[in-house]
Amino acid sequence: MIFLRGAVQFLGILGGAALLAVILGETGQVELASGLGYWGTGLLVISLIRFTRWGRPIINRRAHELVAALGVVLVLVHGGTAAKLSLAWLATALLLVTVVSGFIGQQLLVARQGSIAKQSAGLATWRRIHRPITVIFLLTAALHITTSMIFWTW
Repeated sequence: MIFLRGAVQFLGILGGAALLAVILGETGQVELASGLGYWGTGLLVISLIRFTRWGRPIINRRAHELVAALGVVLVLVHGGTAAKLSLAWLATALLLVTVVSGFIGQQLLVARQGSIAKQSAGLATWRRIHRPITVIFLLTAALHITTSMIFWTW
């Protein structure tokens, strides 16, 4: 039951991306859809402010979740309309893995069961897993962006 909220949010992100992609496709705005990747990437970078904290979070958790979710929707719309290469699909898959990992961390925070020591240990273990997943996604996304710029037909 705890993970139901995260599953609903994940399906909402996927559904929102699919709906926006269909609307943009039906209105002939495919160029706009492919350009949403820039905006989504910018929002994801802004959401990383929470990840790169020293001591206290720079932005609160809710703002991090909202900005990241909007960024994911925009990147998924971009990926659904512009992805032609396997590197782009790999970056999209890693994005989804990172989102699922984030929802797991969210549920660990929401659960609030057991002692504080158990919660801290669970979150520390989750962070040791989530941070490398995020770094791998960021490296893959950076490689995708770099190769896209190199092979762009100006």
